Amino acid sequence: MRSVKFLAVNTLFGLVILYLANVLGGLGIPYSLPVLLICAILGAPGAIAVIILNLFGIAF
Repeated sequence: MRSVKFLAVNTLFGLVILYLANVLGGLGIPYSLPVLLICAILGAPGAIAVIILNLFGIAF
C-alpha cells in the first residue's frame, strides 16, 4: 500500500510540473502517452527530463 501511495504522489508532482512548464513557460509539450508514462513512473525527475529533452528539440 505504501508503494502505491508513493507512486500516486510522485505521479501527481510530475504532472503538475509538466503542466506548469506548459502554462507558465509556454513550452507546448503535448500530453502524449509516452510523456504521461514517463511522468507517471519517474515523477518530478521524469517531468524535468521531458522538459529538457523538449528544449533540445527531442520530441515525443
